[in-house]
Amino acid sequence: MTITMSIKGRLILSATIVMLLSALVLGGYSYQNQVWQLQHRFHDLAINDHRLFETLLQTDADGLSRALSGLSRLEPLLEPFARGDRAVLLEALQPVFAELKTQHHITHMYFITMAGEVFLRAHKPEQHGDKLERATFLRAAATRSTSHGLEMGRNFFSLRCVTPVSLHGTQIGYMEVAQEIDHVFEQMKHITGNDFGLFLPASYLQQYDAAMQASVEGEFSLLYPTNRETFLMLGRNLPDLLKQGLDNFVVERIRLARESYLVGVAPIHDAFGKTAGVLLSQRNVTLLYDALWRGVVVSLSGFLAILVVGNALLYLSMRKSLTLFESLHEHIQKVTRTWDITSRLRVDTRDEIGELATDLNLMQDKMQKMQTALEQRANELAAANQELESFGYSLSHDLRS
Repeated sequence: MTITMSIKGRLILSATIVMLLSALVLGGYSYQNQVWQLQHRFHDLAINDHRLFETLLQTDADGLSRALSGLSRLEPLLEPFARGDRAVLLEALQPVFAELKTQHHITHMYFITMAGEVFLRAHKPEQHGDKLERATFLRAAATRSTSHGLEMGRNFFSLRCVTPVSLHGTQIGYMEVAQEIDHVFEQMKHITGNDFGLFLPASYLQQYDAAMQASVEGEFSLLYPTNRETFLMLGRNLPDLLKQGLDNFVVERIRLARESYLVGVAPIHDAFGKTAGVLLSQRNVTLLYDALWRGVVVSLSGFLAILVVGNALLYLSMRKSLTLFESLHEHIQKVTRTWDITSRLRVDTRDEIGELATDLNLMQDKMQKMQTALEQRANELAAANQELESFGYSLSHDLRS
């Protein structure tokens, strides 16, 4: 059995299919376009955050250099250092070091002999006598000038600044100040709104006699995170991305625990020029993607509304024509089946279908006139035949008489 569909049905089906396909195309395009804009907005996330990190470190390094410049002229510190009197030096240093920690974020301070041994750690006086092989110290010793850089120490990973110190024109050793860089990450978060953390690989930490405390995730140790729980979760789930970050700047969108994160990784180098770890920056973009979807839904709803209204207007404008077309179809079927040409179509449109219906009515008028004429002619012929028959009968009767 052949299943047919009316023109009206095909029009409605076609309009519906066009609406659905248009909605899918527009929705897909709108979503991809907004995703592209969002990704383009954060395309250089890792690079920009790395530049900000380096800028803030340089600013802090300049501050440490200025602090050392002033400290290296304080004779109450230099004289006991030159005499090797650790107790007197510590006593004179304590109020100075307390002010440095409060006012300048300096958390560590060292006095180093000409041989490179630690004479006094202001932050841990009980630890001394160990020989330094840090890049900042070696560079300061080699150049007889101030040197700074990121380095792993015995107790922490920090920004260090080392300068030679002299008393009465004779060099007596070196002075070093350092600060942990946790405040740098807080500053970066305040500036960008992103969260930051530093991941150091185990292979790097094993090169140093480090007694530092860190949150360990797999092959990496996490330092200074501005959002610890999130960074621990990212560290557990993104080991490959962290490894990529040791060599390259990478930005990816990650979906974890029903949340969307934009993650950027960048390599961090220490004062030796070695890759010390990975600077990881992340932003929770769940709300941005939710807003993106809402924007797509709003755009799609508006587009569908336009299509619906447009199709409704099209249908309303063609409703009389479609109704007349259906009536025309039924009328032609009735005429061809019954040959009843007495009924007429009511024409209330002025389009092609209206013209066709009008022409059909005119044709029926002509056919009815022809039918009337033929019937009249047939009646006349019948009357003539009857007269001939009557005349023949009379003639036959007369002949018999």
